[in-house]
This record gives sequence, structure tokens and C-alpha cells, in this order.
Amino acid sequence: MAFGIIVAMTVAAGVMAWKKGISLEKKTVGLVLLIEALGIGLGFYDHWQSHTGFTGVLQRPEVGGPEKKEELIVQVGDTEEAFSVSVSPRKLTEEEAKQCLEKAKREIDSGFIGTNASVQEISTALAPQRNYVGGLVRASWDYSDPMLVSTDGVIDYGKLQEKAPASIYATARLSCAKLEEIYTFPICLVMPKITTAEGFAYYLGKAVSAANEENPTDIAVKLPRVLQEEKLSWSKKVDNRGIMVTLLGLVSGIGIVFGRAEEERRKKLLGQKALSADYPDIVSALSLYVSAGITVRSSFGRIFAGYMDRKRRSGIRDRPGYEAIGRVVRQMEDGVGEKAAYAALGRMTGHKDFSKLSMMLTKHLKHGSTQLANQLEKEEAQAFEARKLAARTLGEEASTKLLVPMLMLLSVVIVILVAPAMFNMTM
Repeated sequence: MAFGIIVAMTVAAGVMAWKKGISLEKKTVGLVLLIEALGIGLGFYDHWQSHTGFTGVLQRPEVGGPEKKEELIVQVGDTEEAFSVSVSPRKLTEEEAKQCLEKAKREIDSGFIGTNASVQEISTALAPQRNYVGGLVRASWDYSDPMLVSTDGVIDYGKLQEKAPASIYATARLSCAKLEEIYTFPICLVMPKITTAEGFAYYLGKAVSAANEENPTDIAVKLPRVLQEEKLSWSKKVDNRGIMVTLLGLVSGIGIVFGRAEEERRKKLLGQKALSADYPDIVSALSLYVSAGITVRSSFGRIFAGYMDRKRRSGIRDRPGYEAIGRVVRQMEDGVGEKAAYAALGRMTGHKDFSKLSMMLTKHLKHGSTQLANQLEKEEAQAFEARKLAARTLGEEASTKLLVPMLMLLSVVIVILVAPAMFNMTM
């Protein structure tokens, strides 16, 4: 019932848009229909899963997984009630628990020594874990000499130096399901070599501490220059402020250059669009004047004079097409020939339509004005047709931009509809 109402409302919205003359792209309509079809399909699938596909048997989560909750509808006679059922994960059998304990011991044998070569030569930190076999086996650790090794496997080299090499026992208390097992094995702790990271840090720290305590009344501490026959050279960390500021300057410079380039590009694009908007009106006025027998030169003067009059009376902003006409008029007033002035029109605007008009007018001066009025009429018709096409394109671009939020809406709808189904399937 709910699906029918939603679909009917969607169709009604489309019919209302069509009656009001609102133009909708095929992509937009297709996207809406896709969302509706997806929702209907998921609705039927969920209905089948809830009724026909459900036989009253719930699958337990795998061993070690979280408890699963199912929201069900139970029917008693003619009454339906919502009921929440919690299903606990499956428990291990005794045989499976024994296998997990054996697997945990193998994992301990391979990973407990960490980066050390063997249990007979432990010089760096151990790697005892709290859980093994994917969390099915829990472990707690202790050592026969807890003063030398912490429960996290960190070796105290200061205390070990007095006893090294030291043979001790590591003990792991393993538990899985209802089974428990104690796994004990020997390890031998030795002092680390200076070539290792732990050894270098320990011996250097010890040497620096000795230098600090050597003459506590001195105003300065002399750091060691030799460590176990290895020469040491000290220096302070370099502050990277200079590099960061230099990098900031570089990034700022690049940003300014690209920003200016983008600003110029946008400015040029807006200028070209403004010229395209001015062109049909200019050609229309020029065609009207020429058809009335007025020369092209006088027509240019009248067009520019009319623009300046409107600008004074209405305070309109500068229009690049009319400003270009004004520059042509001023050039001719300053003594520049008509041919040169008309030729300059295309160069100064850099616009294809004005370049075409420039060529048409220079050709008129060369071959006569017999066909100029007809040519201007054709050009006027083409210019206004181009304006209509540009307006239609802008409308389509605006409609296309709406696809981004609609796609985002589709993503949200898909997550809302699909996520619960996927979650239930994984549970």
C-alpha cells in the first residue's frame, strides 16, 4: 500500500511538472525512476524475507562473534505483536576447544620471542599476547623472575646486567571455553648488543647518566664522545621554521600565480559571454539603420550614442560589445579610415561573431553595399537563434548540476534501504 502511494505521488509530481511546462532532462527522469524501482524491488525482497522466506529458524553467529538481535513479528490468532529475539553465538565443543589450545601453543612458539633469534638468546622485548586463535583463547603471562621481565615482555636491562645470562621460565595460562591449560617453557635472557636499537639506547642512556652524575657541581655536563669503542658526535636538532616559512612562500606564490591565471580566465570567459549577449542587439540595430539607407559609419555612431544615452539615464553597467563599437567610432573621428577601424573591431574583441561582422563590413567597403542589408538581416536571424541556443544550453547545464545533489540523495537512500538488509545477512 505504501509503495503504491509513493509511486502515485511521484507520477503526479511528474504530470504536474509536464502540465506547467517545466522541462525535465531524460537523465533526471531516469534517475528518479531508478530510485523508485530500487525501492520497490527492495520492498518486495524484504517482504519475501519476512514472510515466505522465513521459516522460524534463526542462524547463530559464528564462534566468537557478537550476539545477534532480530526484530520479529509474532502472530497469535488475529493479533500481531512485535518481539525482539537475541541469539547468542555458537559455543565451541570440547574437541574444538582442545584444538584451539594446541593452535594457541603453536602461535606462542612462533611469535612469543618477537625479533629475537631463539628462546636461548633473548636480548630484546618479548611479544606475549592476551588473545590467540582469533580471540578464542585467552592468555595471562608470568615469569619465574618477574624482576627481570614485565608481564608485557619488556626486559629490565639494569637488573639483568647483574645476572646475565639469566635462565628463567615463561608461563602462559591458557583458557578456551571451559578448558584451561598451563604452558611453561624456558628462555634465556642476555644483554643486548650495542648494534641493536635496544642495546644502543640502554648503553647510551647509562653513559649519559654517568656523565650527568660525575661532577654535579659543574655548570655544564660533558656528553660522552666514545661508547664501547664507537665514536659519538653530538648535535642539536635543527629547527625547521626556516624551511616551513620558505615552503609557505613557495606555496603562496604558486597559489597566487594560479589564482591570477584562473581569475583572468574567468574574466575573459565572462567578457566573451557578455560580447555574445550584446552581439544580436548590435547586429539588429545595424541592420535596421542600413535598411533605412543610413551609412554604416553613421549607424555605428547612432548605436553608440543610444548606448551612452541609456547608460546615463538608467545607470547600466559597461557592455563590452557597445564599448568596442564606441572605440571604432572614436577611431574614425580621429581620422582612421573606415576599413582599418572595422578591421580593428574583430581584433579588439577577440570574438568570432564580431570578427565575422568585421570581415563583412570591410568586404562591403571593397565591393559595395548592394547585398549588405540582406547579409545583416541573415546575420541578425542567426545571432538571435544562437542566443536561444545559448539560453537552452544554460538551462540544461543548470539541470545537470542538479544531478549531483540527486546522486547524493540516491546514495543516502541506498544506504538507508540496503544497510539493514546487509547487516541482517552478515549477522
